[in-house]
Order: sequence, then structure tokens, then C-alpha cells
Amino acid sequence: MTFKSTLLFFFIFVFAGIVQAQTWDKVDCGSEFAVALRSDGTLWSWGFNGNGQLGHGDLDQQIIPIQIESDTDWMDFSCGAFHVVAIKTDGSLWSWGFNGGGQLGNNSTDDQWSPVFVSDSHEWVKVDCGQAHSMAIDSDGGLWGFGYNFYGQLGSGDETDLLVPTQIGIATDWAEVSSGGLHTQAIKTNGTLWGSGYNFSGQLGVSTNENISEFEQIGTDNTWEEISAGFEFSIGRKAAGTIWSWGFNGNHQLGQANTIALNSPTQIGNSTFWSSISAGGSFAFGIQTDGKLYGWGYNGSGQLGNNNLIDQTTPIQIETDTDWASIVAAEGALIGQSVIGVFALGLKENSETICASGSNFNGQLGNDSNDDSSVFLCESGIVDVDELAFSDENLSIFPNPSTDIINIVSQRSDFNFELYNSQGQLVSAGRSINTQYQLDVRSLDAGIYTLSIAKEDSRLSKKILVY
Repeated sequence: MTFKSTLLFFFIFVFAGIVQAQTWDKVDCGSEFAVALRSDGTLWSWGFNGNGQLGHGDLDQQIIPIQIESDTDWMDFSCGAFHVVAIKTDGSLWSWGFNGGGQLGNNSTDDQWSPVFVSDSHEWVKVDCGQAHSMAIDSDGGLWGFGYNFYGQLGSGDETDLLVPTQIGIATDWAEVSSGGLHTQAIKTNGTLWGSGYNFSGQLGVSTNENISEFEQIGTDNTWEEISAGFEFSIGRKAAGTIWSWGFNGNHQLGQANTIALNSPTQIGNSTFWSSISAGGSFAFGIQTDGKLYGWGYNGSGQLGNNNLIDQTTPIQIETDTDWASIVAAEGALIGQSVIGVFALGLKENSETICASGSNFNGQLGNDSNDDSSVFLCESGIVDVDELAFSDENLSIFPNPSTDIINIVSQRSDFNFELYNSQGQLVSAGRSINTQYQLDVRSLDAGIYTLSIAKEDSRLSKKILVY
């Protein structure tokens, strides 16, 4: 088989794979950006990109999901305030974005604009990122930390930053970990809850307000199943289906109908039907076993999705839908005297689109705009990539693949186009003043590119092959 025919076969195979419907398996929020994992093992990102946290090799903001490189073997990931750490199916660890505290774990403090290899010395199974630190669990149950550690949030027993993944203690029975703004909470396989780091507001839950640099057990209960560390507060879920909160409460993020800070876990309401939780910058969500979504706390940008900008003192049902599968509140970060991170993303059971609400100044809702939303936009919110790429029957692109000129023909005139390589980098752009444009690709390297075409009322994408 010739090189040309091999590439053509490869293109047909890849193109056919893209046509097949894909679902979103996971979505996570940074402070003003987001990353999502598709069922085909690809990673996509959008929003603010001032530190390269979108992983596209540049610092360009994106207002729709753009694929991170071309890899299809991503397994899991976590967004910090301005960085991302991810795991591939082979158990290796990768990272990108802001690295001022060494939170990328690659033995430097230089920002990385695209994924860089961190480690394959262990089989990594879980990862969670805070404002400027990262935590990971290996397949043996060991807990590891790296990054900023001024308040002891890595739990290493001191306040020294760590530039590479370093095992925390010798225990090998860690099951869950959650990194907040400057603190960390973790659960062991025996159901006990532990905390370390900054504790000014009691966010560690250890009944004091003193910082702790080595993991300390929180109470004596051994029925903890889930933990979510927010910016200066924490939410936990027990096996009985109850949820508990502690820490700062100035915006009602503890869901306790008051603004009193708590330094030990206190139950939120009396429901025993909670199935998942998410704590963000200054607000939180929970999903119950019947698929209903509830939110509480700060709502200044409409991030709770209940169609107003009023803070909620206790959990309030969001919409009436009963098919919520997951929800994530934006990672909080302190910039000056303000906590940023005021949007939320969620998946419903079909997971074909991502629901988004809240602030959208940097395009973090991913809905091809910069308009805030006080309700969750799902079908019209995050762009469905499959539908985006193949829904326009009035467009022709030929020949495809090509070695020199590709014709873009539309039944409607005056369209703009942008051409991105597999790393999400813009390599060409132009505008047609009639129904046809001839795109010269002779100077481009062989490979698969994404052609994004915008008209006055729509935007769509097509995959093209240059060989």
C-alpha cells in the first residue's frame, strides 16, 4: 500500500469514527476554564487560557470545545485553578498550565502550554488539583502530592513546595482525595476522613482553626464515602446518604441557613438521599438518588442555574429535571481580595451535551458566546461536537483529502473560516465574499486539521486531511 493510500485509509477510518455518536464521560472546571473527556478517549477544553491551561500549545481563549492534541487514550483528569493534571489509560501522569508552585510535577516551575509527561513510575488511578497544588493516588493506595505547600496542604509534614510527585507518608489505604484552595481532604479505604493545610476558617474540620502540615483524622466516624474541598470550605457525604459541611460560610456555602463558620462537620438538612456533591469557590451542589439537582451558596453570576442572582442559604432544587448524572462547581482561586470561579458544568444521563450556567466572560460556558447565563444551558449550551461537525448539508468541501487546494463551497455567501491543526493551533484564517473559497494547503504539514466556518447565525466544523 502506498503512503498516499495509507493516509487516505487512515483518514476514512478516523472520519468514520468521528461520525459515530460520542458522549461526554466527565467534565471539570478550573477557575475560568473547563476540560471534558469524551467516550472515545479524547480531551477537549475551552475558556480562559492565560497560562496555557487549555493545552493547545498557545494562550488563545476558546469559546467552544477544542480537542487537546489528537490522543485518544485519556482516562481521567482534574482541573486546578489554572492547571490540569491527567492520567492516560496506561497509567501515566501528564500535566499542563500554570506551574508557579511546581503543581505540574515535572520538576520545574515553568508554565506548560500543552501536555507534558510527568511520571509512569507508578500506575496512577486518581488525581485531584487545587489552586496551586496537586494530589494523586496510585494503584497500591499510596497518596502523592506536588506543588505549592506554604500552608502544608500537601500533608508532607512541612511547608516545602514539591516539584515532583512525592509520596505522602507510608500508608497505602487511601481511597479518595480532594484538593481545595489551600487545603486537602482525603478518605481512606476504612471510611475515615483526613485533612491537611490552611485552616483559618475551620475548613479542615478538625475542631480547631490551626493549620496542619500532616494529615490528621477528622473525628472518629468511618462511614465517609465522598469528599469535595471548596475554596475555604468542605462538603462530605456519608454512607447513609447524608451530607455535611464545615469551613467558611460568608456566602451560605455550608447550606446551614446562616453565615456562621464551622470547624467540624455539621449535617446539611436531614435528607438521606444524596448521591454526589461538588464544592466550588463559594457555592456548592448536590445530586440526590432520584436524579434531582440542588444548589446553594453564592449566586452573583447565576451559577446555581435557578434563574436568578440571589444567594441560596440552603439546598434548593434546580429546575425540575430528574436525569442529572454529575455536576461540578468551578474551582475557586483568590485573585487580590476576590474569589473567582463562578460557573458550573453538569452532565445529564444521556451525556451528549454539557449543561452550563454562570459567568462566561472568558467563554468558560463553551457555548460560542461570552454571555452569562442564570439557567443551565444544555441543548443550546455547550456545543455538541458531533452535531457541530456534521449537521450542515449546505456545505461542500472538496477534494478532501488534498495536497494543494481545497474548495469550500456554501449555498450562502459571506462566511469566515479558521483552520486549526491537531494541537488546536490556528494555522490559517480568511473570509469569503461569495459562495466559494479556495483554501491553499500546500504549505501545511501532512495531517488532520479542523476547519471552523462561521456564518452570521451559525458555526460548524469539518475535518480535513492534508497529505
